Amino acid sequence: LEARWPWMDSSRIGIYGRSGGGNDSMNAIFRHPDVYSTAMPGAGLSHHRYYHAAFTERFLGLPQDNPDAYEATAPVNVAENLRGNLLLIHGTGDPNVHFQNAEALSNALITAKKRFTIMPYPNRPLGIPDRYHLHDLYLWFLEKNMPAGNGGGTR
Repeated sequence: LEARWPWMDSSRIGIYGRSGGGNDSMNAIFRHPDVYSTAMPGAGLSHHRYYHAAFTERFLGLPQDNPDAYEATAPVNVAENLRGNLLLIHGTGDPNVHFQNAEALSNALITAKKRFTIMPYPNRPLGIPDRYHLHDLYLWFLEKNMPAGNGGGTR
């Protein structure tokens, strides 16, 4: 990376996203811990079994017909690979990506003895309406784990 972008500090690459982007963020830091040092997934899908059947089945097929695809795409199955900084954000009242996703991932991380930070937003939907708090949370986590200047972050 640094050969292509010499201004980049490849030890401090972070990612965030919500819903499907949250799923991507979790997969990125668990499957590529050598690249990503920090992830901040919001309302991420930890396993497609906890998501809407119509959406999931469009891409993965029926669970009974394609169980390998469900398992291969589930961040919860590779949570033990976490080496960086993880901030899970999830509204407990999310009617789309149910809070069960955050609970399942938290349980997998605890079982794997991994440290992480979680911010549940009580009774909030997918689109967290507390924008100031949410953005302040992102900034706090980045300043703590990926401060400006030389050094910072954990691996």
